[in-house]
Amino acid sequence: MKKFALAGIAIAATLPAFAQQAAPARPVPTRAAVQTSIQAEFAKVDVNKDGFVTEAEAKAATDAARAEFQALRTESRAELFAKLDTNKDGSLSRSEFEKPPAAGKSDRRAQRQRRGSAMAGLMFAPTRFRAMDSNKDGKVSLAEASARALARFDRIDADRDGTISPTEGRSARGAGRQQRRGS
Repeated sequence: MKKFALAGIAIAATLPAFAQQAAPARPVPTRAAVQTSIQAEFAKVDVNKDGFVTEAEAKAATDAARAEFQALRTESRAELFAKLDTNKDGSLSRSEFEKPPAAGKSDRRAQRQRRGSAMAGLMFAPTRFRAMDSNKDGKVSLAEASARALARFDRIDADRDGTISPTEGRSARGAGRQQRRGS
């Protein structure tokens, strides 16, 4: 009996550690991470490495990102169809269609990551490009590309510690919802 009690205590003691390993915490957004992300995207789009993103470079990056996103969407749909088509006859019966697919969280997480990397190229989409081009010279410098994102980060970072805490993030999302509702 004592062995079972000790085993129960040992298992209970390891559960919190196991739970931490099983569900990785989201990284805390930092100002430095935002800057690094913008610099990396800027470097990808600035093909001629002259320190500016032109409209032509922006359009090429946007077109490539949209094409990649479309390819990922097509791939994702094909994978979903394959999961639903349990008898592999190339068509879906009503029962196959109504049965929920067995997609694990890791599958969905990987799909979100692939979509996120494809959508990153849309940082310089035409409307965003025009908004970033503050001096209206037809090209965007790294400083111009960073200005709006860093200003938004600074608005959200209420305590000015260089990180966005979960509380600050929730507050910003709530304020955004209210603003969209017109409240």
